[in-house]
Amino acid sequence: MKKNIIATLLVLAISMVGIFAADATGQFDVVTSVGGIHEIKLVTVGTTVPTNKGGFDGLSADNSDFTVDDNNYSTVQTVRQLISMSNNRNGYYMTLSATAMEADLGSSEFAYINYDVVAGGASLTTDDATEVDAVANIHDSGPLTGMNFYSTNVTVEVNAEEYENAVTGSYSGTITFNLFAN
Repeated sequence: MKKNIIATLLVLAISMVGIFAADATGQFDVVTSVGGIHEIKLVTVGTTVPTNKGGFDGLSADNSDFTVDDNNYSTVQTVRQLISMSNNRNGYYMTLSATAMEADLGSSEFAYINYDVVAGGASLTTDDATEVDAVANIHDSGPLTGMNFYSTNVTVEVNAEEYENAVTGSYSGTITFNLFAN
């Protein structure tokens, strides 16, 4: 019987060693979900292009009017710098559209001064009352592997003859930039 007790104790001892010999582990996953970030800003020409979102967020936008006058109507004017930011893995593209400068003369009559706009790979010439879309995109990033920043200058060249022959009035046109995720 002593042998049975010793054998039982050995079996228990071996079983206990097996139980306590196993490695104890604990674990958890670290997870997140990154949303899309797509922004554009018009800034003062010569602004340093940022390399991170914080730098982009710190840029001061310049959405003030560009005034055409007797001193600048006859030459190409670099009026703004366009900076974009996106993290869409499929990429993004930007478009350009514009309307001519228009003056309301009353009685449903309008006068127009047209101009050319160039930004990146896009260019257009306004056409009186018709909003014009550029045929080519300003920029098409292609697929991305991380946050992407793009910058280009925006130039305006007024139709000098139309400016010189325009009737009196307050003229206003709009240049529009759009960013689309692919």
